[in-house]
Amino acid sequence: MLFLVVSLLACTSKKEEKTTKQDAEATSTQSNLNESDCVLYNVTPSSTDPATSIYDVVEQTPQFPGGDKKLIEFISKNIHYPLIAQENGIQGRVIVRFVVTRTGKVDKCEVLRSLNPGCDREALRVIRLLPQWIPGKQNGVNVNVYFTLPVSFKLE
Repeated sequence: MLFLVVSLLACTSKKEEKTTKQDAEATSTQSNLNESDCVLYNVTPSSTDPATSIYDVVEQTPQFPGGDKKLIEFISKNIHYPLIAQENGIQGRVIVRFVVTRTGKVDKCEVLRSLNPGCDREALRVIRLLPQWIPGKQNGVNVNVYFTLPVSFKLE
């Protein structure tokens, strides 16, 4: 029997900013701070032009129409387990990142963590089929936002 599992984890990716050498030295001298306490997240856009800026973290994340449950249903209905991956017993997750534009369209799809070329292509194909989303907002304005989604392939 063949099952395809689609899981939904953290929806927005958090891009870590790198600290300078001085910041790292200052952190290491303060014994009461852990390394995880000193991680900063990029909440500013990747550029200054609002039309091309892509946020990693926003006040209101993009939403699939109908919520996460409908997103999982959509992916489950449209994805096909690659035959070669089935025959070779390949299972696991493909982590896909894409941009939900300020108009709600899905754009700039990419694989962050690969499983198998066939599974990667299939995950990207289905993500590109996604309908228009409710865009993310920052300060009450629609903005472009990165969205990360794991797609699991599992044989049973």
